[in-house]
Amino acid sequence: MAVTLAGGRDYLSYSAIALYRSCGWRFFLKYIAGMPEETVSASLVFGTAFHHALQHHFEQLMMGDRPPSLDGLLEVFWASWRTSDPAAIQFSNCGNLGVMADLAERMLRTFQASELANPPGAIVGIEEELRGPILPGVPDLLARLDLVIDTGRELRVIDFKTSKSRWNRAKVAEAAPQLWLYSELVRELANGQPLQLAFAVMTKAKTPRFELHTVPHEPEQVDLTKRIVEHAWAGIQRREFHARPSIRHCPQCPYRQACYAWVDRSA
Repeated sequence: MAVTLAGGRDYLSYSAIALYRSCGWRFFLKYIAGMPEETVSASLVFGTAFHHALQHHFEQLMMGDRPPSLDGLLEVFWASWRTSDPAAIQFSNCGNLGVMADLAERMLRTFQASELANPPGAIVGIEEELRGPILPGVPDLLARLDLVIDTGRELRVIDFKTSKSRWNRAKVAEAAPQLWLYSELVRELANGQPLQLAFAVMTKAKTPRFELHTVPHEPEQVDLTKRIVEHAWAGIQRREFHARPSIRHCPQCPYRQACYAWVDRSA
């Protein structure tokens, strides 16, 4: 019998596929069992709040208004932060709310001073949601495009990321499949224009940096990425939900207790 996703979900996202490939068991708990997450990392809450602040900035520009002030961006940041349950937020050993507040202000100041804060061209999409098929027998792909700009020469698709450190070529290559998949859905919006795909990365550091990393649109890599998605979906249908313990992912996994309980029952 075919595996169905929790909540009647009939589509896939890049993040869901990436989660399956990093830990099948966590994918099962989240997307098949529909289990609520026990905790949420402060880093994730921070990234989401920062993302909402940037979204507000570009929405104001798109409407023809002046860019928001730093105070306005911080207000949006904290409004987003407060949507998370304070008791569920898990800080790292060196983090607390005061550290996050100082970091948010420094990063938003850096963004406001960057070239991307006032991009050339017309902003035609902010948090643009696209959905469509990418392969026969695989659910639709759902993509959320952070920022789409029509320069008159090309359509720029930009995805925002926050990171502990600056991205190098290897990190850009690791993340590139997300934008390669998105490009399959964006082609209809482009109306024949060339696509420029890019990650806009803000480092969470004492002196933040805001850098744009372009990702070449390579048809061969797009096809390879689609096959990876196809292979992952086949594994999901075969119910191959293997746990993959990792020192990188396990410490802040929102299903740690459920995972430990399952291991105890299996022992």
